[in-house]
Amino acid sequence: ERASPVYLPETRIPMLPQTLTRSASLAEQRDNDGLTFAVRLGHSGDIEEYRIVPSRVINVKKATYSQVDELLTWNPEAALEEREGRGDAEQVKSSFILQRLMTLAKRRMSFRMLQGALSTQIPKAQVTVWDEIVNGEKRKEVKVEISSQTPSRMMIAEFMLLAGEVAARFAHERGIPFVYRTQLPVLKVPDFPDLDHFRNEACRNFQQVLMMKPAVNLVMPARHNGLGLSLYSQITSPIRRYMDLLLHRQLRASLLGSAPAYSTDRLQHLITKLDRKVAAISRLQRSSERFWILEYLRRKGPDIILSGTVLRSYNPAGLVSQVSILLDELGHIETLRVADKAPKVGAKVNVQVKECNPVIGTIKLELVRLE
Repeated sequence: ERASPVYLPETRIPMLPQTLTRSASLAEQRDNDGLTFAVRLGHSGDIEEYRIVPSRVINVKKATYSQVDELLTWNPEAALEEREGRGDAEQVKSSFILQRLMTLAKRRMSFRMLQGALSTQIPKAQVTVWDEIVNGEKRKEVKVEISSQTPSRMMIAEFMLLAGEVAARFAHERGIPFVYRTQLPVLKVPDFPDLDHFRNEACRNFQQVLMMKPAVNLVMPARHNGLGLSLYSQITSPIRRYMDLLLHRQLRASLLGSAPAYSTDRLQHLITKLDRKVAAISRLQRSSERFWILEYLRRKGPDIILSGTVLRSYNPAGLVSQVSILLDELGHIETLRVADKAPKVGAKVNVQVKECNPVIGTIKLELVRLE
């Protein structure tokens, strides 16, 4: 009944019991059962050959994204000379391997972009809520910051997409009942040449997202145009997504020479059921995140002024414009109505928070000054 975890700023509800999650996760100082996706990439980033095999993963070393980002900046040869005799040879080796992997990840990204993949990266708020004792009373504290796409996160994302393409190919070539993630084609939004790099990317990608059809799950193979992949399945999170767990069962049955765990008709039934649950969880997560962002602004006090970037200016009836603004300090997008001359897309603006009610989810912004 629980299709995926629920990630809220104030808490996390796992899909599986934590005891099972811990035992199924990769851990240090033990042997870990896994499923290995081995791929040979061509010079252009295309898949030349692949295999999927059950595996035993040993010598696991855990690292945070920030630690990997640091290792990606090292010069391994210089670092080895500098740190010789100080026990850092293992880190230098890790740096060399990670930088080689980053080269392959960039090759894959370039390949996907040439195949029509669309960039949809927009600054996004990361909301954290925790309990704190203030004047003897417990209260919720809120922090809102921008979640950035660091090199290590980009690398992991590319390899997750690669595994998804391999899984989809494997299933399609063997006639295994499977679920494919697909998305219809859409025209690419052009650049805004008058804007700097940051504003151009934010405005173009926001309008690109508005034009794109939602990705859907199908039992028939079809292209995922947004990712630039001819076949793709979400497969890399069997602990966090129930659909991924189902597909791992399909792969495992094939690798063991057994009959598929699920028929195509059964998968179609499960898609309908799980998609509905996942959509409800996504709505809950967005609602909770927006509540805490509005609460953060409410605590800042009345008439707070925020800087922003106009991502879209829409005037359907020629009277009042709907202006979507990225609040630069928060990575959060809000829409306000402008009766007079609306600012252009890409303009830097200041807005004043006139009213903010997190409980009913309303915020009133007024334009203060155009660029």
